[in-house]
Amino acid sequence: MGSRIQNHRNGIVTLAPHLLPERRPLAELPTHRHEGEFEWFFCAEGGGVQAVGNWREPVRPGQLLLIPPGEPHVFAADPACGCRCEVLMMPYGFPEGEGAAAAEARLLLGFWRKRVLERGFIAGLPEEAARRGGELMRRIRRWSERPAFGGTLRTHAALLELLALAFELDDPPRYRPGTATPEHDAAIETVLYFLDNHFSRRISVAEAAQLAGMSRSVFHRRFTRETGMSFCVYLNRLRLRAAEALIADGAPAENAAARCGFFSRSNFFDQRRRYGEECGKG
Repeated sequence: MGSRIQNHRNGIVTLAPHLLPERRPLAELPTHRHEGEFEWFFCAEGGGVQAVGNWREPVRPGQLLLIPPGEPHVFAADPACGCRCEVLMMPYGFPEGEGAAAAEARLLLGFWRKRVLERGFIAGLPEEAARRGGELMRRIRRWSERPAFGGTLRTHAALLELLALAFELDDPPRYRPGTATPEHDAAIETVLYFLDNHFSRRISVAEAAQLAGMSRSVFHRRFTRETGMSFCVYLNRLRLRAAEALIADGAPAENAAARCGFFSRSNFFDQRRRYGEECGKG
């Protein structure tokens, strides 16, 4: 499998295996799982078949995959030429620490987990972005192989850039309504990014206030100051903006509304009449 190199400060494990041709049937190969780590896998040369649970897909050069913790999986390298790849194990709790950047990174990791579990474990990135992910993984491995001053900082930045490839997807989290002020409230920002990824489910004011770590009254005041609107108005406009994007792509209005968190037909059309012209912009 190649050498397993661990960067103890970041908790990252990297490998650069050249997997030998596998001629046994996939069903005969033992699976394994990582309980506390995400596995990023980039196919550089050759290929094979990746199985995760009941999901199976061929893997070709230039593809980036992500396998969340706890998922049983196995890779069978191409029986003719094998596979040369980059593998990076990212801890479930990455990154440690507080602040807006750490909160955004954890939410992006949650976004990736939800996406691959729903759509399959190939990341679905444009080829150029997937290859950039592979190059980031290669750099992280080399910095781990040759520890030097600045390596930890560069590794951390590269890991964040790897997560931020989410914004290269055809459907990144991008529906946030414009806010009223340039102020930055880190606690409210955490809630806003949570809403970016979970607006399609029921979310109460109490749940949002708890996520921000404050009482409902303080949350209402700070949320309104940050966004220029109440929590309920903001959430409805966020959902409407996402639904309008789906409708623009050809989805039926009622189907788009249901997928974006409107739990009644009348509520969707009421919100569309109220904010539709504004939310259809941008």
